[in-house]
Amino acid sequence: MAPDASNISAWDIDADGISITGKIGKYDASNALSATLGAAIESTSATGMRVSDGAQVSPGMVLLLGDEWVFVRATAAPVAAVTTISAALDAKDEIITVADGSLLHVGEIIRIGVEQARVLDINGNTVALQRGWNKTTKTTHSISSNVDVYRNFTIERGVNGSTAATHLINATIQQQVVPEDVNGLARKIATRMLKDASSGYSGRVGDDATGQSIYTYIMPHELDEFLDAYRIANVG
Repeated sequence: MAPDASNISAWDIDADGISITGKIGKYDASNALSATLGAAIESTSATGMRVSDGAQVSPGMVLLLGDEWVFVRATAAPVAAVTTISAALDAKDEIITVADGSLLHVGEIIRIGVEQARVLDINGNTVALQRGWNKTTKTTHSISSNVDVYRNFTIERGVNGSTAATHLINATIQQQVVPEDVNGLARKIATRMLKDASSGYSGRVGDDATGQSIYTYIMPHELDEFLDAYRIANVG
């Protein structure tokens, strides 16, 4: 269509004569996390990222660092000896004392020896834990044992058409936010899958004597409306 066209219903009849400027299927809304980069990313080929608060980041996230989007692939080895415990622990203790509680964050996964635990609450140097995280074994730990914290992640660089770049320590991290209707539909599907799994639902009803009916997975009724909103029309 000519930029100065007065009749916008008049289309170019030449093959490939129509050019529409825009972006299809791109959604890049983001929210800033309270976590920042815990170490500089000094190379465009580096595949590791450290953050200041491990509770803010998890595998599967798409994050924005400056102008670069990165995909978080997996949790890597923890940051060693962030602090230490100030008293010995037995396998039943769920409240511990550390040398410096300000170095930890609620929600982070820590490791003492070979046992992992999740931080539930922090009050000064007193820390409430969920012991035996990730199916690790609750065990005893001696005083002054190191507290390692999972803040390192492996990442895929330059996703979403962006270009890998270097980034300074303490750089802001933003998380890609999917549209609310996509988020809501995904949660409903996940909830239904969980309920079906817990109930033993196999997609079959009936028995050998009366016959069986096989049902495909039933999606939430909002799926059709969702597909209509995101359908890309075919132009003949």
